[in-house]
Amino acid sequence: MKDIRLLVVGGFPSDDEKIFGGIVRSCRILEKSSIFEDLDLIKLDTTQISNPAPNFLIRLIFALRRFMRFLGILFIDKPNVALIFCSDGFSAIEKSLMLVFCKIFRCKTLIFPRAGNLIEQFQSNKFLSTFVSYGFQRSNLFLCQGEVWKQFAINEIKIPKEKTRIIKNWTATKKLLEAGKGRSFSKKSKKKEIIFIGWLEKSKGVFELLESIRLLSQNKNNNLHLSMIGDGNAFREAKDFLKKHSLEEYISLLGWKKDEEILDLLAKSDIFVLPSWAEGFPNSVIEGMATGNAVIATKVGAIPDILIHNHSCLLVNPKDQDELNNALELLISDENLIKKLAKNAVTFADSNFSEHKSLSRLRSCIEEII
Repeated sequence: MKDIRLLVVGGFPSDDEKIFGGIVRSCRILEKSSIFEDLDLIKLDTTQISNPAPNFLIRLIFALRRFMRFLGILFIDKPNVALIFCSDGFSAIEKSLMLVFCKIFRCKTLIFPRAGNLIEQFQSNKFLSTFVSYGFQRSNLFLCQGEVWKQFAINEIKIPKEKTRIIKNWTATKKLLEAGKGRSFSKKSKKKEIIFIGWLEKSKGVFELLESIRLLSQNKNNNLHLSMIGDGNAFREAKDFLKKHSLEEYISLLGWKKDEEILDLLAKSDIFVLPSWAEGFPNSVIEGMATGNAVIATKVGAIPDILIHNHSCLLVNPKDQDELNNALELLISDENLIKKLAKNAVTFADSNFSEHKSLSRLRSCIEEII
C-alpha cells in the first residue's frame, strides 16, 4: 500500500544522540515493524535536545525550525495521514498547531498524547487548555492509552466518543517476551535484584524509592540491590543521597544504557519498580512485565485501568512512602508472590502489549481514516 504516505511526528533521534524516553522507544519499534513496511513512511523528529530542557528561547528556535520542516513536508511530500505523538507543556501546544495545519493541507491525523502530566496541566492552565482543545478537536482520531485518557478526551477536550480509540502500548517486543517466557522460577535467588528505568526526576518517585532501599537495607535479613537506569535533573542529588547514607553497596546509578544492556539487566532482575507521581502508561512497566519481573507501580494515569493489583503487579499510591516500603518488603520476603506476579505479568504483557497486536490495531485506525 505505497499510496499511504504516513508522516510520523515523534521521537527519531540519531543513534549517537543520548535521547531516551517512551515516545522514542515506541517510534523505533514502529519504524522497524513489518506491519508498516509497505507504507511510505516520513519521519519528523521532535525530541527535546537535552534534559534538563534548554531555556525557552533555544526551545523556541528549535521549534520554529521543526515547524518549517513540518510545513515543507506537508507542501512537498504531501502525506495523506499523520500520526502525531504528543508530550505535555510546550510539546502539546506545538502539536496542536501541527494539527491545525494538517487540516488546512487536507492531511488526516491521529493525535496520541503520551504524558500523564498533560491532564493536570490542561486542568490548571487556561491558555494551554484552550489552545490544546482547539488543535486536538481537529484530529480525525484521538488515540488513548486507556480509559482515563478516553474520558479526558470526551469530557474535557470535547472529542466525540466515536473519534476516540484505545491503543495499548506496543513495547512488549518478541525479544522481551522471550526473556520472560524463558525464565526459570524453580530456584530461589539469594539476592533480590530490583530495577528502575526512567528519567531521574523527583516526579518519578526517585527519592521515595531511594528511601525505601535505605530503610530495607537496615534489615540484615534483606539481601537486595537496586539498579537505576536513567539520567535527569535528580541524578546528582541521588548520587549525594547514596554517599550520605553509604548505600553504594545496595544501589547502582547506571545512567542510560543501550537496549541490549537494558534487556540483559531486566532478564536478571526480580522486581521492577516505578513509583511515579504521574504517567500516561509507561513503556518501562510493560518491559518489566514482559521480561518476567514482579512489578510495583503507582495508581496514576492509565495504570490502574489496565493492571490488576495482586495479579499482574502490586499497585501503590503515589508519594506514599509506607505503601512503597511495604510492597517492596512483601516481595523481598515472599518468593512465591514474586513468581506468581511475574508469571502473570508475562502472560498479560503478551496478551495486551505485544507489538504485533497493538501495531495491527494502529494500522487499522490509519486505514480507517484514509
